[in-house]
Amino acid sequence: MPIKDYKESDIRNKLLGKVKKANSENKKVDGKKHDKLLIYKDGVLFAKVKLPNDHQRPMKHSKSSRIASSLRLNEEDFCKLIDCTLTGQQYYQVIGSKP
Repeated sequence: MPIKDYKESDIRNKLLGKVKKANSENKKVDGKKHDKLLIYKDGVLFAKVKLPNDHQRPMKHSKSSRIASSLRLNEEDFCKLIDCTLTGQQYYQVIGSKP
């Protein structure tokens, strides 16, 4: 299943609203051009994701694929995360078996 066309702001808001809040260790780091989301699993930095800016334009498929890869999700699970059928806690269950 290919990644759908999502607005950059929707992806940013879902990552901050779901993934960041799912674990109190997760941190948003303000950058000059792009902010980053640091995701921790069992107290260890698990993933670093460059957050899209808060634009209303659609994100290109290649960029969405890179974000999904950074989150260690396949395209189907990434779509579920953004479409709200995958919660922040379920995200941790999906990645639970991954190193």
